[in-house]
Amino acid sequence: FGLLVAATLAADAALVFWAAPRISAQAGGLPIFDLRLLGYDFAAAQAFLSALSESGRAFYLGTAQQIDTVFPALVAVSLLVALWRLSRGWLRLLAVALPLGAMAFDYLENARVAAMLRADPGEVSAAMVAVASDATVAKFALLAASLALLLGLLVWRSVR
Repeated sequence: FGLLVAATLAADAALVFWAAPRISAQAGGLPIFDLRLLGYDFAAAQAFLSALSESGRAFYLGTAQQIDTVFPALVAVSLLVALWRLSRGWLRLLAVALPLGAMAFDYLENARVAAMLRADPGEVSAAMVAVASDATVAKFALLAASLALLLGLLVWRSVR
């Protein structure tokens, strides 16, 4: 379990402290789609896509997406193992549903962001942006719920 958590933290660090700042710098300092907790609208997406350099676009589609292919699974499995060990009964349904839901929305987000990055700026529609943004918000909501459940179970276990 320790190695799993270490791998998860390493992938997270690579995304947050290396890939995201590199892409953001290639987009005039605008934050990447994946880290916008509250989502983004069509105008914000257009601004990011217009500002993003070709090398930034290639890095986002290549290296960053490769790391972000492994990361959601690592997070989900890490949370599943921890939550499963701490929960019993009906809470185990949440222990499975929350991290798997976060992972599914992360993969949906990755696919929709990749589609926007591959499209010509005029081909990116408000509907494309809305699906990607909604997936980002859902990912973070389910991740927060997973972490809240984990914290609650840890507190409950320590009090008990």
